Amino acid sequence: MDDDRLVIVAESADEAVASSVVLDPSPWRAGEPAVLRHYLAFGGGRAEDAVHVAEINGYQVITGAAGPAGAEVPDDMVAFAKLESFTTVDVSRERSRIASMASRHRGTVLGWQVLQLPE
Repeated sequence: MDDDRLVIVAESADEAVASSVVLDPSPWRAGEPAVLRHYLAFGGGRAEDAVHVAEINGYQVITGAAGPAGAEVPDDMVAFAKLESFTTVDVSRERSRIASMASRHRGTVLGWQVLQLPE
């Protein structure tokens, strides 16, 4: 997940936009290994609990990530990433899962990205 060759193939800072609207016109290759990153902000020291939940669900915390284009990046931003072969439905499901977790921990979803190795 720290491979410098990975490139962003799809991203959104608008949680109201469906995954398919972002992914369908992108160069993303469904069913091939990809990194799905979620960017969140937590206030009041709630990030630690959220990190624990994310790790249980197979995510790793990524440090130094810039965030999705168009998103305001607060100082308390946290990035979670998972490497898998995703379908559009999988991405939608993961986005929903992360949004629910963020809500439970008083967090805000800032956006998401899919990264893959170039063809």
